[in-house]
Amino acid sequence: MAKHPSLNIPTSIVISGVESDRYFDIVVRKGGVRFVLMSYHYLQGKPKNFLKKRIEEFPDLKVFIDSGAHTFLTNIDDYMDKPLSYWEKYVTEYTDWVKENKDYIFACANLDLEPILGNEKIDEFNDKYFLPIEDLGVQVCYVWHTPRGEDGWEEYCKKHSYIGMSMQNDATATVQKLMKRLKVAEKYNTRVHGMALTKTEILVRVPFFTADSTTWLVGQQYGELNWFDGRKMRRLSKDQWMRQYKTQLLKEPFNADWELLTTGMGGKGDTYELLRLNVIAYKLAEEHIRKRLKNKMYWL
Repeated sequence: MAKHPSLNIPTSIVISGVESDRYFDIVVRKGGVRFVLMSYHYLQGKPKNFLKKRIEEFPDLKVFIDSGAHTFLTNIDDYMDKPLSYWEKYVTEYTDWVKENKDYIFACANLDLEPILGNEKIDEFNDKYFLPIEDLGVQVCYVWHTPRGEDGWEEYCKKHSYIGMSMQNDATATVQKLMKRLKVAEKYNTRVHGMALTKTEILVRVPFFTADSTTWLVGQQYGELNWFDGRKMRRLSKDQWMRQYKTQLLKEPFNADWELLTTGMGGKGDTYELLRLNVIAYKLAEEHIRKRLKNKMYWL
């Protein structure tokens, strides 16, 4: 199988969780983000032309589709006893949906259910269901899991042009360990995606091609604000940003609507405005990461 040529774009932070119109509005329409991740798990009930309409509105939007495996693995006890036919039905429906929407998708993740189905079955699924998608021009990001070991990592790098890894699956991964892995990827000109990884202190040193996160949603959950201080991302409590950061938030590039931010929604503050500011913080972090990685982006 011939590898896809590497895409000529620099390291990108992919904002996850934009399936709903409200979040899409904040991230894409208002936030100007053009690289987003959506999970097939949450798109199954959407209208047939859902993605098509979004791409017609924003032709330069890059959409990464996740398989929904994360949801299954988070609730693994509920799924361990499912028969193989359950997963074959799921992977068939998922890949059929990707094929139908291939013109609107930048990339999709394979169904990385190694902890449930084992390496061998996932390798079978990769060959049977996902290689044909690559033939249609959609990139597939094959997610590696730690039980495959470092040899399995090299095998994935050798075989695929785009692979993923999750820090949640590898709690022992130090920056040194990650750099070593990325050196192997560079040897094969394979790009790497960091699943749920937006720690700026890692991203400025390790040349991931893409990395996704839903951390921008902290404002929704806790009234907190992501704040990029020029070096790393910090999380400010509501009390902190209200008392110490008003001046900065009223200026470019934030231009915060202070009244909306602090007195909207029955005195609780408007999470819409807070989330918009969180997205801007990630765009600033991305600019910084790109500068720091300038000579390390081997796929360019």
